[in-house]
Amino acid sequence: CNRTSWDAQAAHFAPRYRVARLDLAGHGESGRERINYTIEAFAADVTAVVNKLDAKQVVLVGHSMGGPVAAEAARQLGERVIGVVGVDTFYTGFQFPKDRKQVDAMVKPFEDDFAGNAGKFMRGFFAPGADPACRM
Repeated sequence: CNRTSWDAQAAHFAPRYRVARLDLAGHGESGRERINYTIEAFAADVTAVVNKLDAKQVVLVGHSMGGPVAAEAARQLGERVIGVVGVDTFYTGFQFPKDRKQVDAMVKPFEDDFAGNAGKFMRGFFAPGADPACRM
């Protein structure tokens, strides 16, 4: 779940459109010092990139949690956004933690073995018969 997930799509669209991808805070090569990991904060990062690029018309694409981030960034950017594409997003059976105890319980396995548990978590998004080349 980082910007490299979009390599093939970026290569496809780049000859005709300006393509920008970013790692949300805490993902890929981004920093991990942030305190506020909210949809609004992630969207503000997207908005900052769009502003830095001085993009006049944008289509925002978000995968999974990136869908709500794209929708919030669209709200922040207003009429500059001509489209929002959500990929495997906006619905989840995942129950978000409601208090600190639940957050701690959800995070603990990742603290104990981040690589192993993150890989297991991500592989869970693929159907059993999915092409192994597409899986991590």
